[in-house]
Amino acid sequence: DTHLKKEALKSLEFIAQVDLDHTQIKANLYKLDYKDRMYEASTNFAATNYAGLSYWKQDDTQINGFELSINQQFPLNQYGIIEVGAFADLVKQKFKNMPKIDTHKFYYEMPTNRYGANLNWIYGSWNANLSNIYYDATKSQDDQHISKINIFPAYNLLDLSINKKMS
Repeated sequence: DTHLKKEALKSLEFIAQVDLDHTQIKANLYKLDYKDRMYEASTNFAATNYAGLSYWKQDDTQINGFELSINQQFPLNQYGIIEVGAFADLVKQKFKNMPKIDTHKFYYEMPTNRYGANLNWIYGSWNANLSNIYYDATKSQDDQHISKINIFPAYNLLDLSINKKMS
């Protein structure tokens, strides 16, 4: 669409970090104001049995978020260091001009709420890490809309890695 306008962003972010002995706590609060943010809108018309037609539209969008993480180190003397951590990342979006009755719009790039935990072992040049992140299901609208269609279901991402630093 040659009539789409250029997106613009104004953002504000506050970060606080506290380091106490072997503990680190970090909080991040942010607000993103998009002018003419592009998103995909559905026509509710299926071109085939599998895919519906959609098109690009624009609306001013506000995204608010809060992240909180805590990490704790446990020195094990000659056996290295164990690090344990957890985090939460909460995100909320709002289309500023979308009518409440317009239920066929979704913002597929929208990040979801995430919650995670990790366990890390450091021993000399070796590092082993086990982590799990839970991703909430994405929604087609924020709370101001009637329809609550899940675009992607909730899922867990389990990761295990073992590394060795080498010259």
